[in-house]
This record gives sequence, structure tokens and C-alpha cells, in this order.
Amino acid sequence: MVLLLLASLTLAIYLLAWQEGQPIGREEQELNLPEDENPDTPGEIEPIIQPDLVPAKEAKLADDEMMIAIEVGGQHQAYWIRDLSQPGSHVVNDMVGGLAISITYCDQTDFARVFSDPEKDKPLKLRTAGWMQKQLALQVGSPEHIHLHDDKMIPLDDYPFVRVPFGQWRSEHPDGLVYVGGIDWEAGEETRPEK
Repeated sequence: MVLLLLASLTLAIYLLAWQEGQPIGREEQELNLPEDENPDTPGEIEPIIQPDLVPAKEAKLADDEMMIAIEVGGQHQAYWIRDLSQPGSHVVNDMVGGLAISITYCDQTDFARVFSDPEKDKPLKLRTAGWMQKQLALQVGSPEHIHLHDDKMIPLDDYPFVRVPFGQWRSEHPDGLVYVGGIDWEAGEETRPEK
């Protein structure tokens, strides 16, 4: 039993050490990033705050649409990655089961993180701060607190999530709630799928 525990601990430490400094998303796949010519583009974008959600049974999304799914105290919610891919949708600050949660996603790096702060009773103050060092930059609170998307020093808790196809998630959580977006940021038009 002790040997099994030591082996598991050693493997966990090895994996964490290996993961440190690994390129993320498209860079890992050796794909060019569109911003390679202009690597740093600062700029704040307002987050989406406590968006409307629809019941899973009513969301008109294809079964293969990918979602970022979380569970808080038995409450299941999923966020549509295609909507999070738009420039104005990279950060969603929400309250789930009384917990302040922020869903973050960068389509350029295909990298997602979910943050929480159990001390807060309202949505987190997290927003997009631009593109820096080949990844999304985030502003945490005030403008002088800028962090890269993969920065382990972001002063928020990482919250567990899964990426899952919508059809699978809906069958596992038929009473869950879904964020389907609703604004085409480039066209300035509503794009919400039919409810």
C-alpha cells in the first residue's frame, strides 16, 4: 500500500514538472498563431456577466458542439466553446450555486481555465486584457494586475471543468443549464441559437 502511494505521488510530481513550461494549444501543435506578426496587443474587453442560460433540453446545439462543463454543489452548467471563441466572449463571470465562477477560453491557443473565489458573493472582476506573449492576457481586479492565461500566480482558485460534446453532456445532465451566447461580436448581431 505504501509503495503504491509513493508511486502515485512520484507520478503526480513528474507530470506536474513535465507540464510546467509546456507550450499550450496551437503552439503545442506547431500551428502558426495569427498574431505572430504582432505578438503583444494590449486591450481591455468587458466580460460577460451572469448571462442568460437555457435548460439543456431546450438548447438547440448540435450534439458535437464542444462545451466547458462545470458542477457546483450538484448544479451542472455548460458553456458553448464556439461562443467563447469570439473576441468579446473570452471571459464569462458567473455565479453558480452561490459560488463566483469565471469561465475563460482563448480560441487562438485552444486553452481554457475556470476560476473561482469562495470568498466572493458576486461575480469576479476578471476581464480580457489583450494578447501578450502568444496567449490571452487577463486583468484580475484593477488594471495593474495583468496575468497571462496560464499564469499559476493568478490570485484565484482553479476550478475543475471538463470539455465535453454537448450531446454527451445533455444526456448525463438533462436538468443542467447551458450558456449559448447570443452576440456575434464582429457583426454586432444576435446569433443565439433558437431556444
